[in-house]
Amino acid sequence: MTLTPTLPRPARAPYLPGSRDGLLQGEPGDTALVSAARTWTYAELGREVAARGAVLGATRRLVMLECANDLDTVATYLAAFAGGHPVLLLGPGDLERHPGLVERYDPDVVATPGVGLVARRPGTVHDLHPDLAVLLATSGSTGSPKLVRLSRDNVVANADSIRTYLGLTPADRAMTSLPLQYCYGLSVLNSHLRAGAAVVLTHLSVVDQCFWDLARSAGATSFAGVPYTFDLLDRSGFAERRLPTLRFVTQAGGRMRPEQVERYARRGREQGFELFVMYGQTEATARMSYLPPHLADRHPDAIGVPVPGGHLRVEPVPQAGAGLPEGVGELVYTGRNVMLGYAEGPQDLALGATVEELRTGDLGRLGDDGLWRVVGRLSRFAKVYGLRLDLDRVEASLREAGHEARVVAAPDDVDRLVVFRLRSRGSDRVRDLVAETTGLPPGAVRVERVDSFPTTPNGKPDHAALGEHARLLVPAAGRPSEAPPTAASVRDLLAVVVARFPRTGIAGAPATSRPRHGPRGVMAGCRTRSRRCSARSRSSLSWSRTATWCWSPAAHTCCSRWPGTTCRASCWPARRAGSGSGGCWARWPRSSYRPPCGSPASPRSPASTSGAPPSCSTRSSGPITGPTTGSSGSSRRSRWRSCSWWV
Repeated sequence: MTLTPTLPRPARAPYLPGSRDGLLQGEPGDTALVSAARTWTYAELGREVAARGAVLGATRRLVMLECANDLDTVATYLAAFAGGHPVLLLGPGDLERHPGLVERYDPDVVATPGVGLVARRPGTVHDLHPDLAVLLATSGSTGSPKLVRLSRDNVVANADSIRTYLGLTPADRAMTSLPLQYCYGLSVLNSHLRAGAAVVLTHLSVVDQCFWDLARSAGATSFAGVPYTFDLLDRSGFAERRLPTLRFVTQAGGRMRPEQVERYARRGREQGFELFVMYGQTEATARMSYLPPHLADRHPDAIGVPVPGGHLRVEPVPQAGAGLPEGVGELVYTGRNVMLGYAEGPQDLALGATVEELRTGDLGRLGDDGLWRVVGRLSRFAKVYGLRLDLDRVEASLREAGHEARVVAAPDDVDRLVVFRLRSRGSDRVRDLVAETTGLPPGAVRVERVDSFPTTPNGKPDHAALGEHARLLVPAAGRPSEAPPTAASVRDLLAVVVARFPRTGIAGAPATSRPRHGPRGVMAGCRTRSRRCSARSRSSLSWSRTATWCWSPAAHTCCSRWPGTTCRASCWPARRAGSGSGGCWARWPRSSYRPPCGSPASPRSPASTSGAPPSCSTRSSGPITGPTTGSSGSSRRSRWRSCSWWV
């Protein structure tokens, strides 16, 4: 039975700091959450949590929560945790992308951003173990039904360990630079709330200037990142940014290059922040070890020491034979944060703890300096762009779609998957399918043809041989494959470039600071017609001596481009929740353009509450030359709408 969405009303009960094993530990008047629009105290957040708890009821139920970095997600998660309702966390769009998870686990309640709580039945049909609190995917975004079962004690113990070694206090404020369904992003929320600190909610990327504007205005003291995050920081001018309140930066989600660790450690010393390199897995709730900041520049290849309350050791690997150096074995972790076990269906939700220690599948060793290091991987899991991917499941998904392939990860220094096939035809489709299945950008997937798949002497697939071949194909520099651009990849690229250049004016600035068009600069700003560019604009219509104009259906705008480029390389689309308008940009010799934060065309900007595009004025364009549909080589004049937020 499906019931209508329930939008909870604020409860009037007074807020009290949470129980000893609860997550809300701040004082009633202290700040708990911050967004671009407002702040919430612990008392206000507590009332939101109580309201959703009243909707969920006293009977324990299985809750499936599609996450976003917003109040609704945080309050629903906390309500489920406080009320003892096991909550399965999914990413945005996962309910549609992986309907099999809903069918397999049959949740009692489904919660999505902007909709609220939808009860699929009164009460529950599940047998839920008393200790079960959180269910997280273990294989990135592959849609695997295999989930990690975490207890209340797992979550609280790991949050307290992180709070301890980071030295969190109620004065700290962390940016939500990672998604909350990801164990790393969730651990940031849990540890800060346990410390009575605050979390700054945002969906913006670190390459967006608006992210840093919010961090500065909110007084953020930290942010978290996976290796790809730091690649974006390198390309978006983080070295020139100054955040007076920034106290520390954390890194996990995969191995970061030692030279990059060393560089950020030195930069932190110069700018007044510390770098914490950390190691963990979802099966350990989040963290297993951390590298003390004062050792990062001297031992950038290390994962450090176990978190408080944890213990690491190495176990010999018999199948590896004599091929491993002395002292190298599989890393095994023990601690209160080790999961209850896995779940592959609703019947497993009734199980208690089925494991006492975590065999990580990583090869490691303890150095003479007392620091642990990861030197390789045993299993067929790989971390790419911070996602822990089950490569066997990726192969299975391709096989189900009719594509026989072998999938390996590129060397650790390169965030790439390499897919080997026996034929070249359909390679683009295979790349897109892998990107869709895993959640990776298409540029992180490379498809190669081989004459045959290598096998071991006993007839099993020889992934090691393919891995060595991938190492030769993908150099350490990590050149991206020639994948066609997508709306998201173009948006990120534009945001990176725009963020490099300082803003030289604001809307309404003198005309001398506004973009101009001529031989050295592309006409910028938002250029749209009341309906469309017209059919002529889809051909090689151009401004005299400047740029070509064309219609971009994805961006829903008229776009300028230089010869030899495409519209998609010079325009970004609006967010789905926005008004549907877009814009073009370029850099000029003496000025640069950046739409203001919050404008519908701003990359990754929050959607306008009204959804209305910026105000526009109509003016005549200059002469348009070049071949046009219906009249080749004619000179025409056209009326365009020019958005007033160009600078």
